[in-house]
Amino acid sequence: MSYTDVVSHWFDRRRGLALNVMMLGMGLGSIVIPSVAQRLIAALGWRLAYSAFGFSILLFALPVVAAYLKERPENMGLLPDGATDAEVSRPATMSEAGLSLREAVGTREFWIMVCVLFLVTASVHACALICL
Repeated sequence: MSYTDVVSHWFDRRRGLALNVMMLGMGLGSIVIPSVAQRLIAALGWRLAYSAFGFSILLFALPVVAAYLKERPENMGLLPDGATDAEVSRPATMSEAGLSLREAVGTREFWIMVCVLFLVTASVHACALICL
């Protein structure tokens, strides 16, 4: 979820697309990693296989994240979406906050999002269970 926050800071106009691309990585990892883990466990044993996973995170992922991940574009003197000062959207005021929970639950869009998120979560868990 921390990456969701980072992506939300960097993208404004195409935030939904950016979040979907980010979540694609999680879905692909849920499909690929159990198979890789199973093969490593069969070849090396479970202790060495999980040690290899841990060291690979320390050796590859952690340095890349530390070197390139910046939480906010403002920290680098940039704006979301590469916008200029004139293009920046202003934050919503309280009168523009949107729908209340009761109003949102009554909309078609809300239920589409609930169903999609449920199906995505169920499919990710199904892939993880099948690979075990």
